[in-house]
Amino acid sequence: MAAEIKEGGILDGMLRDRYRSWDSGLGARIENGMADFRELERWALDAPEPQVLSGRQEKYESLLNSYL
Repeated sequence: MAAEIKEGGILDGMLRDRYRSWDSGLGARIENGMADFRELERWALDAPEPQVLSGRQEKYESLLNSYL
């Protein structure tokens, strides 16, 4: 079943969408070890209030259950 899920590619796209903020900007700098605490502090103080976005857990669970 795991191979079928992997070969289907749907999960890969969903995960890529979920974590796309780590692919550029500050997220990429953090991931690559290039951001320091001063940069993070400046970002936190200057950034607007974060938007709460769904993690789409139910969608992931539904996808996995469709393979069962």
